[in-house]
Amino acid sequence: MNKVNEEGSDTTACVALGFEGFCYVPRAQQNPGAKRNPIPSAIIYMSLTLTQQKIKKIIENNPLAFSTITKNKKPNVIAVACAKVVSADQVLITDNYMKQTKENLRHNPNVCLAVWDKNWRGYKLIGQAKYYTTGRWKKIIEEMKENKGLPAKGAILIKVTKIISLR
Repeated sequence: MNKVNEEGSDTTACVALGFEGFCYVPRAQQNPGAKRNPIPSAIIYMSLTLTQQKIKKIIENNPLAFSTITKNKKPNVIAVACAKVVSADQVLITDNYMKQTKENLRHNPNVCLAVWDKNWRGYKLIGQAKYYTTGRWKKIIEEMKENKGLPAKGAILIKVTKIISLR
C-alpha cells in the first residue's frame, strides 16, 4: 500500500508488532539504481503512535535478553547492551563478542528478545534473525556511536512478527 505524505514522497505501510506504522522512504531510495545511504534515520522515518514510541524507547534505552536456539534445540540467552529500532518491524543488534549466538543463528533463525524498564514495563519480541558480516546493516552498526572502540563483527537484523506485553 503506497501513500503520499506532505513532502510528496511515497510512504509504505509497515505492519508489525500488532500495530501499523509508516516507513518514510525518500524518492532516491525508491529508485533501484540510486545510491543508498546506510544511515537508518536517512532511510526510514517512522510515524509512530504513542504506544509505538514507548516500545521503541524501552528497546533503545535498556539492556535486552536475547534468546536463540542451539543446534540441539536447547535455549541460549545473552544480554545485549544496545539495540536500535530501524523500522516498524525490525530491530538491529550488534555482534561484538557473540560466539554461541552466532552459531545458533546459522541453524535456526527463530529468536526472542525481552526488555523492560526500571518500572518493570516491558515487552517480549518474537521474530526471525539474519546475520550480516557485510553490506548495509554491517556498515550501520560500524558507524553507531555505541560501538565506538568495539569490534562490531556483525549485524543481526531481527524481523519482529509478534510482541507481547510483559506487564
